[in-house]
Formats: sequence, C-alpha cells, structure tokens
Amino acid sequence: MFRVNGGFIGVSTHALFFTTREDLPVHTLATLGQADQAGLGEHGRLIEKEQIAEIQAVQDGRFTTVIRAKGLAEDIGVHSDSLATQQSLIAAVQALKGQPGHVLQTTQGLLFSSGKYLLLALCAALITGLLHYLVISLAGQASPQSSTSKEGMLFALANLLGPTGTLLIGGAITLVLALKALSKARNRPLILRYTF
Repeated sequence: MFRVNGGFIGVSTHALFFTTREDLPVHTLATLGQADQAGLGEHGRLIEKEQIAEIQAVQDGRFTTVIRAKGLAEDIGVHSDSLATQQSLIAAVQALKGQPGHVLQTTQGLLFSSGKYLLLALCAALITGLLHYLVISLAGQASPQSSTSKEGMLFALANLLGPTGTLLIGGAITLVLALKALSKARNRPLILRYTF
C-alpha cells in the first residue's frame, strides 16, 4: 500500500483499491476483490484488474495520478507525496495488468495552465482603460459638494492619480499578471498517459 493524500492506495492480486482506513488486515489486502469493497471505508474505491483502462500521471507539484476504469464512473484520483511514490504506484498497476501499456507524453494546454492569469491581465487592462477614460472625462469638471458620495470619491481619485498615474498603476498590475501567465506557460507540467 502507498500513502497518498487522504488515504492509502494499493494493489491486490485482483484489483486496485483506495481506502481511508489504516486498520485493514494485511492478509485480506492480498486477495481483495469486488465483494470486499464495503470494507474499504466510506470513500473506498475498487477497480478490478480487467477494468483498468488508463493511468494519467501528472508531474506537477502534487504528483497527481488518476486511474480510469472501463465502463465505470468511479475513477481513482490521488495526490502522491513524491515522484518516487507516483512511479511505484504506476509500476504496481503495470505489474497487476501484466503489461507496461502504451505511453503517451503530453503537457497541459496553454489555456489550462495560464488561462486564469491571461484572463485577469485582460480584465486589468480593460479596467485600466475605462478608469483612464473616466479620469480624462472628469478632469475638466468641478468637484461635487459632498466628498462622502461615490462621485466625490471618484473625483478625489481622479485628482489624486491623474491620467498618467492611472495608466502607470493599471499598467503595472497588468504587467505583473501577464508575466505570471508567461511563467505558468513556460513551466507546464509533463503528463504521462498509460493506456492498456
């Protein structure tokens, strides 16, 4: 059995299983089958040897491993504590299947890995443009009497920053987000797919 985030994952002679229970008897783990799934605990999962279709191993910071089954909606997805644990788990599943499987190496898509930061950079650029237009349009107007209203705060911001200050602050925020997106795009994790 391998310790993973949230429980244990192991291989018997007939199946791959995930359990949250630490007190399972060792002699029953070797021959664990579909009839024993109820003993794995509340969140226990079991995939018979013949039903294992694919292993997806992502070499990211959490060493995500997903074992997919043919015709079952219940996949087993875990986060390992190290690359060695992830590789040992893959080797155990390959030994259970009796074959190494077909390996396909890919990386995460660009939008999946850095899309959030690209979207935030675009939003920051749009908000900067809108605020810049607003500051320019409010620059020639007289200040309202009440400085506690929303209009008063907007006029105070326009007077404080001015058009150049708005562009500098908004541009700096947009630049930081764009650089973070670029960093994420360059460091996309490797994904190994083993199909059986």
